Amino acid sequence: MAGTPFLTLSVPDEPIPLDDLRLSWALSPPVDPVVPDFLPAGLSSYSAAIGALDRPTLFENRPCYRLLAVSPGHLTFGPGSYFDKLDSAEALAHEHCAGTSALRAAIGDPFDLGRRPVLPDVQTLLVDREGRFLLQWRDPAKVAANGGIHGWCPPASSSRPAPIFSATWTSGA
Repeated sequence: MAGTPFLTLSVPDEPIPLDDLRLSWALSPPVDPVVPDFLPAGLSSYSAAIGALDRPTLFENRPCYRLLAVSPGHLTFGPGSYFDKLDSAEALAHEHCAGTSALRAAIGDPFDLGRRPVLPDVQTLLVDREGRFLLQWRDPAKVAANGGIHGWCPPASSSRPAPIFSATWTSGA
């Protein structure tokens, strides 16, 4: 988006009514994991490093909805997992903060949804009648990502199926 640090292919000129938005389901293509060069020896992924070195209280590789394709008025989703996000987006954030870019270069085009898992989330801003708003604090001892920051209120999280115990994915066709 022009004038911001956000990456985007395009932004609609006006909001798309929910009734006009089509959603579809497809099986997710496998992702070749890119192993960051900053991991300690013997660890093969960013999520494995978190689990071994600084495991938060809640650290489960739960199923999530993975964004597979975006076109005007149409979103395609497929099965994904929470660790898919950690192993790509969170590893990229760690690398960025360290001032390096080998992982970013290895992933390539950030808009290639076949190469990099993207798990959309929902951000909610609650404003009361006096103009005050609520923020949540993400306790770094309890969360795997974005610990120590203030953010919008729940349901600010990666989209995942409900009930969470249903981990069997089908194409729905």
